[in-house]
Amino acid sequence: MATASTTERVVVSDESEDVRWFGVDALPGDVPDGLPARVAYAVGRAKLALGSF
Repeated sequence: MATASTTERVVVSDESEDVRWFGVDALPGDVPDGLPARVAYAVGRAKLALGSF
């Protein structure tokens, strides 16, 4: 997970096939198994550490 400005351009390296930003509540349906649960866990931990954002 990362935070990013919505106005910044995504820079893709030669190693990347498809790079996009998604909101944590708007993940695409074709993510790897378990990713939504891992994202939800990380968001919960971040909220505890930083307060609600």
